[in-house]
Amino acid sequence: MGVLTEGTPLSWNEIVPICQVYRSYALSQLIKVFEKCKDYQGDSFLWGDELEFTLVHFDHSKKRVQLLLEAHEILPRLVETNKETHDDTPSIAWHPEACDYMIEGVPCEPYGFLPSYLNTVEANMTLRRKQAQEILSEQSDCEYVINISVFPRHGQGQFIYSSTQDDSQEVTEQSIYYPDKLISPFHPRMKSIVENTLARSQASPLIHIPIFRDTSTPSPFQDLPFKETKGFRDDHIHLGSILAGKGCCCLQVTFQAQSLTECLQVYDQLLPLTGIMVCLYYLVRISYIHIYFS
Repeated sequence: MGVLTEGTPLSWNEIVPICQVYRSYALSQLIKVFEKCKDYQGDSFLWGDELEFTLVHFDHSKKRVQLLLEAHEILPRLVETNKETHDDTPSIAWHPEACDYMIEGVPCEPYGFLPSYLNTVEANMTLRRKQAQEILSEQSDCEYVINISVFPRHGQGQFIYSSTQDDSQEVTEQSIYYPDKLISPFHPRMKSIVENTLARSQASPLIHIPIFRDTSTPSPFQDLPFKETKGFRDDHIHLGSILAGKGCCCLQVTFQAQSLTECLQVYDQLLPLTGIMVCLYYLVRISYIHIYFS
């Protein structure tokens, strides 16, 4: 998702009257770009990855790990760090993500088509993590950057760390578990997406996910906080916010093919791998400390 740096997002009431017009503009633009580029050839085959990190705080005395909402503080420092890098050190581009405990690191220069580039990926990922961890370590010896798709206690209890020792979790009326302060202040578009989705549907989103059943799982399993909610289902976990999904981290890979034909060939070759990757990603998923199938 692009980062909105200028202007103000429209509210849903402002979008409705012009919605069809902009759909028409978007479709027209897509057709024109396609007609212009469909026969183009000659670009080098390049690729790159986008790696998202989670910031956490460890309280060893209480044996508690919580999400650390400090992405807005360390991102400017990470950007400055990479302005000062030497020629023999790869530069990293750092970007905000949907939530304030997430940061995204991307190599400034893409990888090439030679197999030797594969040998540089792990070192570059290590450098990204090292840069973020060095800044966190300057602030505290209890703050860490980790790679994890879903924070296990996301939305459960006191899952956000507060440096002021204020354990209150201000939660909007639309969500039982997710406070607005999770949203990144660098990403005004993200907050508008949450607000406009609520305005459009006139209700909080409700996502049903089957519970992972073992010998200790009650039958039926009931996600009690949502029991009075319309659409409630037995034997399911209920996620009641867009942030339940937007707050997940992932690894993304982007390719530049030399032509549309090569692009289609790469797409077809990668397609069989997606099922395997999805199975690995969903091998163990946890929300509200419940394990679920997906």
